[in-house]
Amino acid sequence: MSLALLFAGTIGGAGPVAAQDVVEMQLSAAARECRPSEVSALLAKGADVNSVNSGGYTPLMLAAGEGCIEAVKLLIAAGADTGAAHPTFGTATAQAKMNRQAKVLALLEGGVRSGPTPATPPSAPPTEKTNSGATAREANFAAGSSRWPAIGHYQVGQNVIYSGSGGKTWDRGVIKDIDPKYGYSIVDGPSGSYSNYFVVAPEREPFWTSYFVGDWRISVPVATGLLTDGRNVYRTVSGGMRLPPLRISADGTYSWRVQTSSGARTIRGQWKPNPVAPGVILENGENDADWLVYNNTDALSTLGETIILSSDCCTHYDGSRLK
Repeated sequence: MSLALLFAGTIGGAGPVAAQDVVEMQLSAAARECRPSEVSALLAKGADVNSVNSGGYTPLMLAAGEGCIEAVKLLIAAGADTGAAHPTFGTATAQAKMNRQAKVLALLEGGVRSGPTPATPPSAPPTEKTNSGATAREANFAAGSSRWPAIGHYQVGQNVIYSGSGGKTWDRGVIKDIDPKYGYSIVDGPSGSYSNYFVVAPEREPFWTSYFVGDWRISVPVATGLLTDGRNVYRTVSGGMRLPPLRISADGTYSWRVQTSSGARTIRGQWKPNPVAPGVILENGENDADWLVYNNTDALSTLGETIILSSDCCTHYDGSRLK
């Protein structure tokens, strides 16, 4: 489902959009949305392969983060700078690693790079190993409190792990200061505060898994783009479609109704804990892939508790807790 809004040659009333700017915006959208034939056509039109959009991303970063391997190959062949870095999220290689895009990561790390050597994001801290042979019931994964600790639960000087990627990847740190509204700041960490949802003790606690037990409303992420007919510029909004809910049960099982080429089907399987941080992994989910479910709640938002479902195979899904 998509919605197109006519801007009659301007964007947001900011004045006429240059034809080359439009081509480069289209290249960014095509790279992010895994449309390699369109990427190839736009490059042939002269789109700048190393253009940077308003969010600080190059087309290669966008394609790498979404796992669009064919688009990544085309962009590299056209001279994309693999060493170009986003000010916060790093190079295309770093973003592929952060988003668990294994095939793209292998391509970027194994191929010839242009530009400076990409920075590698910090790895998740080591924690206890999970016995993959044990069943969910034997491990009692969801036992204990499901409440995520509030701001102030951890103290200044305490060792913690924190996430600068919205709950997906985590690093070690020490609490420097606590703001009762905005959360924790980290010694020698990035500037700014982290909400209570993105700072936890390094030792596994029950809420690392039990928080995710329940029913979750699932939806396709909203994406925006630009199209032009040569005279007018159109802004497109796609996604947002609501899907059947996901149920994560305390006994280590899940039920997920998904759409396939042959129609809807319900997947019933087992989940296991994320071995290095809060979250659960749905085993053999949609497209027979493992899906990481992690907390993405914005403490200052009115949306309530939210999650992300992420996999190497596909674009991610958004989720919100059903009351």
